[in-house]
Amino acid sequence: AVIPEVARETGADFIDMTALGSEIVKAMGVKGSRSFYRVNANGKPDDIHPNKEGARRLARLFLDEVKRRGLSVGELFMCDEGTAKRNPSKGVWTTASAPAAAR
Repeated sequence: AVIPEVARETGADFIDMTALGSEIVKAMGVKGSRSFYRVNANGKPDDIHPNKEGARRLARLFLDEVKRRGLSVGELFMCDEGTAKRNPSKGVWTTASAPAAAR
């Protein structure tokens, strides 16, 4: 759990999407959560990568958490060639923008 530690040390906000995602999957139950994930080549959910609907639900969880904290999404991220990245002036990390040592 290096990323939360780096966020604390740098004063950056950190949203634990693993914890938020786990909550929704637990609430859905084993059977219900099958519709949340992609299906692998064997026809079984891979239990790691969300499908399109699962990704939408995770995005909604993220936005709800941003709103709950009173953060502005527009201030947190900037886009470069279609990829959301950390806005250096706001000190917020996404997993993709965290330093390699923190991933």
